[in-house]
Amino acid sequence: MLVSKEYYDNDYLGKAVKTENFDRLSKEAERMISSKTRHSNWDKLTETNRNRVKDAICVLIEYGNDVAANGGIQGGFSIGAFRMDANAVPKPDEAKAWKRVNEYLFRTGLLYGGVNVW
Repeated sequence: MLVSKEYYDNDYLGKAVKTENFDRLSKEAERMISSKTRHSNWDKLTETNRNRVKDAICVLIEYGNDVAANGGIQGGFSIGAFRMDANAVPKPDEAKAWKRVNEYLFRTGLLYGGVNVW
């Protein structure tokens, strides 16, 4: 695992996550970032860029923890801009989480997929 609970708590300064949930959330977040970066070899990155990848993983750990704390994303309906939730608990914003992930990963060069030549 690239992100330890110690890094999450002390360097990233993330929201509280129960220790028993951390490994599962961290592994899932790491898989998602790995997929987004086309399974790049993070060992070859500079320390600064490795820390950017770690911080991107931490964003998704936080998001996953928020989703779990709110009982998952469920219920309600939407019509156009109108949304009616099954309960009034604010839902974690997935789009904002991915925007933050992209901000961390942008300068690493890991989002660049190259150009197809035909």
